[in-house]
Amino acid sequence: MNDHFYNPRNAAAALWASSAERAARTLNPDLSTNEIRNLPMMRGVYKQLRAMTAGQLLEKPAPDASKEDIAAWLSQHFLIGGTVGVEMKAATDYSDIDPYQLYLYAINYYNDNHDIADFSTDDILGFALCLIIWYIVNQGTAEVAELNLVKDFLIDFVALLPIPGSFLLEFINAEVEALAAAIHAGMGTDADFAYRSPSYTDSHSSSPYVALNWKMPDDAQVIMLGDWGTGMDDAKAFLKALWKKAYQNLPSRQIVFIHLGDIYYCGLPEECENYFYDIFYAVASELSTELAGYSSSHPFDPRPPIFTIPGNHEYYSNGAGYFKMLDKIFTDWNGGNQNKRQRCSFFCLRSNNGRWQFLGMDTGQADHDALSDALRSGADIVPINKWVGDIKDWVDDWPSWVPSWIKSWPESVLQVYYNVVGPHAPALQKDEASWHQDRLKSSEFSGSTILLSHHQLFSQEAKIDYNSPQYLNLNLKKVFSPSFGSTGAWFWGHEHTYAMYKDGQQGLNKGRLLGSSAYEATNENDTPYANNYPNIQFSPDMFNTYYGGQTDPVKIIGQNSSGLLSHAAAILTFDDDTHDVQVDYYTFPAWSQLDTPPTSPSLTLIATESISHDSDDYVSLSASWIGNRQASYKDSHNNTKNFDTESAPSAACFNKMLYVAYRNESNNLAWFSSDIENYKPTASSSSSQNPTWQDHGQIEFGGNAIGTEHSIASLFANNVWYIFYVNTSNHVALITCTVKENGRTWKNVGELLDGSNTIKTTSACTACFYEGKIYVVYLDDDQNSDKSYNVKTCSYDPLQTGTMTAVVRQGILQDSTGKTITGIQVAATGYSGSKGGDDNFMMLVTMDKDGDIKWTKTTDPDSNTSYSEWTIINTTKANSHGSTTTDYLKSSAGVSLNYFRGAIMMVRVDGSQYLKAVVFDLKEQKWYGDDPVDVHANDTSKSAEIAQSSHFPSLAVVPGGLFLIYRGNTNNEIYWCYS
Repeated sequence: MNDHFYNPRNAAAALWASSAERAARTLNPDLSTNEIRNLPMMRGVYKQLRAMTAGQLLEKPAPDASKEDIAAWLSQHFLIGGTVGVEMKAATDYSDIDPYQLYLYAINYYNDNHDIADFSTDDILGFALCLIIWYIVNQGTAEVAELNLVKDFLIDFVALLPIPGSFLLEFINAEVEALAAAIHAGMGTDADFAYRSPSYTDSHSSSPYVALNWKMPDDAQVIMLGDWGTGMDDAKAFLKALWKKAYQNLPSRQIVFIHLGDIYYCGLPEECENYFYDIFYAVASELSTELAGYSSSHPFDPRPPIFTIPGNHEYYSNGAGYFKMLDKIFTDWNGGNQNKRQRCSFFCLRSNNGRWQFLGMDTGQADHDALSDALRSGADIVPINKWVGDIKDWVDDWPSWVPSWIKSWPESVLQVYYNVVGPHAPALQKDEASWHQDRLKSSEFSGSTILLSHHQLFSQEAKIDYNSPQYLNLNLKKVFSPSFGSTGAWFWGHEHTYAMYKDGQQGLNKGRLLGSSAYEATNENDTPYANNYPNIQFSPDMFNTYYGGQTDPVKIIGQNSSGLLSHAAAILTFDDDTHDVQVDYYTFPAWSQLDTPPTSPSLTLIATESISHDSDDYVSLSASWIGNRQASYKDSHNNTKNFDTESAPSAACFNKMLYVAYRNESNNLAWFSSDIENYKPTASSSSSQNPTWQDHGQIEFGGNAIGTEHSIASLFANNVWYIFYVNTSNHVALITCTVKENGRTWKNVGELLDGSNTIKTTSACTACFYEGKIYVVYLDDDQNSDKSYNVKTCSYDPLQTGTMTAVVRQGILQDSTGKTITGIQVAATGYSGSKGGDDNFMMLVTMDKDGDIKWTKTTDPDSNTSYSEWTIINTTKANSHGSTTTDYLKSSAGVSLNYFRGAIMMVRVDGSQYLKAVVFDLKEQKWYGDDPVDVHANDTSKSAEIAQSSHFPSLAVVPGGLFLIYRGNTNNEIYWCYS
């Protein structure tokens, strides 16, 4: 019978022939299509298909039969049997292919015949392999009880799969030893956990592992991929399209590749070889031919640097394949170039001009337990959350006499489950965390950083940790948030989609998700854009106008006929002139072994953004604090003394000096300062977290102190420190301090005047700088019937000299609806993005007698009625179950305001006298956050504590950060926090 190529018309048979050819191609990647179709394996498939078309059934061949006859008989059992049960055992009797490859054939076959895409959420058999491999690799190291649990789970898991149980039972019980031998042979004799610490050395290296010696050119292009290691045809085509695009756009630029982790299924040596290294090699060869002669002055480079961090899948085999591949990239791809060598699973790559660094971390080593992963997957199939919830609802209806401990047991069961199974937010190894913090120290690197990880810092859709907040990895935030002021962006993968998150969330300028560069995700099963955690929001720039202004992310990302979402990746281009980084995000069609590839798949640009090199442009919608310590100094006898006050102090910064004015115990103005140029806050050293404060005592003129009974307001304009206070006659007055290199000059300007009339108030005033003028905002001295006061302002030109002559607006302030602006405490700040800019404004925030915090703003503070509607500030928050609540904010002691990292930050004092930070997003003109001033959040050795105060605090923006200065809650010492 003719056993040459046969193209069956039966759909199922054609699918089987395609699957068999793909398996043969996987085993023989160097053969041409014609050579593959002449292999004994494929000739046997064609023979069987011809027999089936003729209505014939092949007999079982003798053991010494030809390979074609054996392959034909096995093909018949795979196709006609419709299962992968006993046939797989029979295959081992006739084939020299190892059991691991046979299992991959089983996955292929089953997925092909059940419309399941490989490397998709529906690929249950494929991801069961992760657990089997983990079980095998850890047989010699894991606890016996744990391994028995794995085996029991695998057997129980079979019942959940839509296949006959005989296959996996047979595989687990009879084939595991053969598979184990094959796996260990591929990994070598040492199957121990392969993670390399920063101290790792080998025959190639003896020096400490720090930043790479090779420096990225200042105008380089970086192609960034995440979760790319599937080996699928669309993964290869996507890589080729990105590489070609980058080169043809800018042939003279150095290209650098960065992969954010996950080589499927288990990061075995052959998977890392076949699904990562070999594809890079093949694409490089193809492009070398296609692009030959494209640019005579800048020929195509087939060996650009490749850097990759591992995900959880590389560690299902304990990292053995990943680290072998890492060393192969060093020797074979980079030709043994020590300067380009990434010898550990983390790296630091810097630009030649020292303005940028990529800092890649290894989060995979903390998330390699396939048992917990499988248990969580099992919980998705068997919804334990729903079961417990249903039982709890039933228990809640029990009579009141039933003891509470009985009613609470469903929740207790669920808590035990999550304590064991997780998810647990991955943490870095302690040595690696310290290594990264060293790379981030300003004494070593003064530029901006782009962080890289496999696992997410936060997510809108995925549950990262079973603890609250479920959407946030606090382990990573504690390590890196002290450096968010110099972090331009953080890219991660793991979650199989693409997302540009809202700038500034969790204090991070830009958080970006690139986890869909090859994983076959579907909107139905993966819900990539579900809004489970509204505290985390997408950037309004995520989906722009390239698709005609559509707002549906599924339509914009695109799906093929099988429902697979298009893949995504990014090209980062460094600008040697502006020193900024342009990021272009591309999508590319996805297709699996179930699909016919598109005729001409191409890249589609979906978004473009710029990462500024200037940290002053970075946005922070929440702060991360250290401190909550008393501001103290040494007196002449070397005794430690604290600064005491009965009111709110006021802080301002100029020329790397922090100045604080306050009302001392004698009710007089006093001041102290700190040289913050020498302040080096870190998360690991408590001694370096404490600024050195210098006491300057009372402010006096002619030996006379300046008395006050209220809080202070101060600011710097040019090099002059303006201190506004309410004197003992309840008049607003001013003193100034001119700061020059040769010292400081104090001046008592006196009371503020409206013509010849003094400005009177019975409470503290506030001040801000806006478009060249200083505006003093205060409450008048006539109380309204509701016990509030009308808000008034006066302006002062800082260039004028002599007495303080102010212009007070005629009449009281009103908003655009005619409502009088009143309060019992007021704060103000000005924002000027550019001189005379359309988006400039001055903001007022007031607190009324009920504690409600209201806000309004104006572009023309010299007008009575130019303010926007005066409304209570509210923020939207998510609870632990994902639903949202709207909080209308209150204060027990007022608020403070200042511009910080691309937003207006407000700190309020809540009803329990805890300090809470809220931010106003300038782009969206909305309030976000209301996060506790949670100090020591960056120091894992200390428990968190929330700062408290009985008075409104003061916010001072300093180079690289923000100081919060406030009076204590139960005592009168002055405290500080730093973000």
